[in-house]
Parts: sequence; structure tokens; C-alpha cells
Amino acid sequence: MFVDHVATSHLVGHLHTTATWLLQEAAGPQWDPISLWKQMGWVARTVVIILFIMSGWSFGVMIDRWMAFNAARKQSRAFAPAVAGALRDGKIDEAIKVAERNKRSHLAKVVTAGLMEFRAHQDSSDIPGETIEASKRALERTEAIVHAELKRGLGGLATIGSTAPFVGLFGTVMGILNAFKGISTEKATGEILLPEADIVVSGGRGMKGPEHWGILEELAKELHAATGCSKPVSDMNWRPHHEHVGQTGVKVAPQLYIAVGISGAIQHLAGVNSSKCIVVINKDPEAPFFKAADYGIVGDAFDVVPKLTAAIKAAK
Repeated sequence: MFVDHVATSHLVGHLHTTATWLLQEAAGPQWDPISLWKQMGWVARTVVIILFIMSGWSFGVMIDRWMAFNAARKQSRAFAPAVAGALRDGKIDEAIKVAERNKRSHLAKVVTAGLMEFRAHQDSSDIPGETIEASKRALERTEAIVHAELKRGLGGLATIGSTAPFVGLFGTVMGILNAFKGISTEKATGEILLPEADIVVSGGRGMKGPEHWGILEELAKELHAATGCSKPVSDMNWRPHHEHVGQTGVKVAPQLYIAVGISGAIQHLAGVNSSKCIVVINKDPEAPFFKAADYGIVGDAFDVVPKLTAAIKAAK
């Protein structure tokens, strides 16, 4: 963490650099997978998890079938000439043993069933029709079992192939609806929704009263950010409760979180620990929030924030 102990005499010298950096952080949403995951709502995350599970299961089935087919083909190529040679010599028992040594071969499984039926009746000169039908049904059962083994998991692949597009379409529709909802809310109220904001400017008891919130709102306006607050602030009705950020309030995951006059209680940190970058402004150098911050400015908020806002305006 970088902490700058700011004094009024040299504050201006640092503000241009700080303002430029803040504007870069505010440039727009990040498109890397982690950032996208943090920006998703619970519906979007559910859709992603479902599609991920479907994809993982599909790849697993494909790998399993490929390994099974590869092993069966290899053993069938070895089995066919060996069993043919044994049958030419009239060695039925030897042919069955060859088949049993190649259990992964689907061809060997069917041939083994046929050889077993043949051996059972090879000494009989007159075989009843019922016995022939029973042997035929036994071979058909073996063939059906082999086919079922070959097609194992393919039904699931077909189901996934037919349902995955609809799951993806559902996620897309929900994303579009949420986007339009956020746009309409922002246009109607002029405010950015706190849970969806890429940048959040929050204030704590260090702001000393609701009458001083104007400097935070102005900073938020310049950064196109949402405003938040700590739990004590909402409990004292300085700010509306829907702006309360923390474990028992709104949990946020913005690209940039600016905490002004917030000491950094555990319940507040639990609501912001998914933020990509945290900047803390506090006049108390021992404030716990500095330990969780990526950058810190030790200074009076009523001195730092207005000048920072002015520097951001100048840097645009």
C-alpha cells in the first residue's frame, strides 16, 4: 500500500498526478474474467456456473468416450485375427479365452456370447426351436448391452446441446433487462446504482454531518461514481440506508472504491473487500482502513477532497 502524508503546503503538487490516476481508473469497466465476475449479479453468476458445469460434463463425456473407443478399437484389431485363427483350428475354448483377454473390445463381447451359446449346444445333433430362440435372444441382449455401453453419456450430450443455448439466451435476456433497468433508473434519478457502480465514493463519521456531503457528491459526479456510506452514518440518518456499504448493507465490487473519513470497521471491510482498488482518505494515520487500502492519503478530508475534485476537473 502507498500512503501519502498530505500537508496543505504540498497538496497541490500531488493532486494533478492523483487526479489523472483516478480518471484512468474511472475510464471504464474492465473486461478480464475476474472483473466481469465481480460485476455480475446473482442471476448472471448462476447462468455462468450452470454453463460451466454443462461444459465440464460434456468434455468429460467426450474424453471418456474417446478413451473407450480408442481402447476398443485397439483390442478389436488384435482380437479379430487371433479368434479367427483359433476358430479355423476348431479350438472353441481357445477362441473364448482370446475374447476374455480383450474385454474392452465390443466386438469380443458379442463374439464371446455367440461362442458360449455354440459351445453349449455343439454336442447336440438335434436342437429344439425353443433353444435356438433362447440363444438368439441371448445374443440380442448382449448386442443391446454393448450398444448401450457405446452410447453411454451421449444422451446427456444431446440434452446439453439442446438446452445450453436456451440457458445462455436466458442469461443474455436478463443481462439486457438489468442494463435497461440501470439506464432507466440513472436517467430518472440522475444517480448511479450502488451495487452496479464501477466507482464508489463513500463517507464516514469523519464527514462530521450530512451538511458536508456535498463535497463527496461533487467528487462522485466528476468520477461518474455512486455514493455510499458507513453503517454509523446510515444509523444516524445522515444518509439513506440504501447507501450503507458493509456486511449488513450493500456489498460492492467496483473497480475503484474511495473511502473518506471511514475508520475501517470489520463489517464495512467485509462489504468492500472485492473492490479492485481501494483508496482511503483519513486524517488519522492509524485508521485500520489503511491496512486494507491499495493507496492512502493522510489528510483532512475537507481540504483534500475539494482540491482533488478541482484537479480532476482540470485534468479532463
